[in-house]
Amino acid sequence: MLLATQSKPLILVVDDDGAFLEIISTQLDAAGFGVALLQTERAEDVILECERILPHLVLLDIYMPSGLSGFHIAMALKQNYHTRTIKVLFWSTLGNVPQDLLRAHPELKEEFKPDDFVDKGVDFEMLLDKIKRVLSSELTSVNV
Repeated sequence: MLLATQSKPLILVVDDDGAFLEIISTQLDAAGFGVALLQTERAEDVILECERILPHLVLLDIYMPSGLSGFHIAMALKQNYHTRTIKVLFWSTLGNVPQDLLRAHPELKEEFKPDDFVDKGVDFEMLLDKIKRVLSSELTSVNV
């Protein structure tokens, strides 16, 4: 079991497509990250896994096939004392549509918004840049 206490940042990657998870896992591992995978369609599984392993960042789809949306997962993580510092990076095949999605979810307060968005179709280098940017904001806020 990987835990966020290890020396390299731990990223929990969530998707319902196992083949996609394996590809991303291989790339993130080669880039020097600790990687935990969760193949699920259920938002509740994501929340429980985050509580269990306490990753530095969770990479998940905005829309889950069943249950709560990614927005609701982000809100639940930020409201939970044990998981509130976990960064959330959304990805989606719908394109980079954060403003439209945030307008569609007015119940989200500023502190419950995800840390960033990325299109699943982007090249790995762009995804890696976003991950590094989100994680560096974590390190900056912790060290200040």
